[in-house]
Amino acid sequence: MRWFGLLVLVVPAWACQCASWPSAREAWDDSPLVFIGRVERTKMVVVASEYGPAGQQVANVRVEEAFKGVEAGQEVTLHQPVNSCSPNYAEGERILFYLHPTKEAKAWVAEGCHRSRPVAGAADDLLFLHALPESLKRTRLSGEVELYEQSPAEGFRRQRPLAGVRAAIAGQSGATEAITDGDGVYEVYGLPAGTCKVEINVPPKMKIDFPVPFGRQNRARGKGEVHLAANGGAGVSFVRLSLA
Repeated sequence: MRWFGLLVLVVPAWACQCASWPSAREAWDDSPLVFIGRVERTKMVVVASEYGPAGQQVANVRVEEAFKGVEAGQEVTLHQPVNSCSPNYAEGERILFYLHPTKEAKAWVAEGCHRSRPVAGAADDLLFLHALPESLKRTRLSGEVELYEQSPAEGFRRQRPLAGVRAAIAGQSGATEAITDGDGVYEVYGLPAGTCKVEINVPPKMKIDFPVPFGRQNRARGKGEVHLAANGGAGVSFVRLSLA
């Protein structure tokens, strides 16, 4: 059996170059508002900045499922910068939002290099959020295994999750395994803090590309290794651009 310890974080299509990405646990800890919402209205405005006039998207979002800081049915206003590192939204999209306050009163922003993303690509986060508050009480190591492709027309795009893939995890207390669910997610709770190495049993005729860990302490790590903080979260996701 051959194992590959290559990592990749599945990032939204709007993402720029990011030095590190938080885990779902870290994003929960540092975000005052966490919820699933539907984008109802958007408009583009011009605002003053220290560099001169700049574009900004104003998005009105209706909360559908609340996890932190809001209630279902509430309307939240986002002020999103228009640049390569900031997500902008289309009316009708359903997004898992991790929001932070803007300098303007009563407005919020989904920061770039963070974990706000379309619900269809947020299975790892939703496993964590739907397990609250128990998911806050132990360490959590998780990740996604998904098939991606490089489309000439649409660019880097997700095709489907890969269920039933075995992840082998070597940590401070020895080895353990987890199997990806129907959404392509594996997770393990209660591992001791310290370095963990994750490898997957690559499905036949596939190849893993682009190693990237997530969790803020894992910026410089590679070769399948991540640091798991005490009572914290980290992870490794695996993606293939196309079939081998």
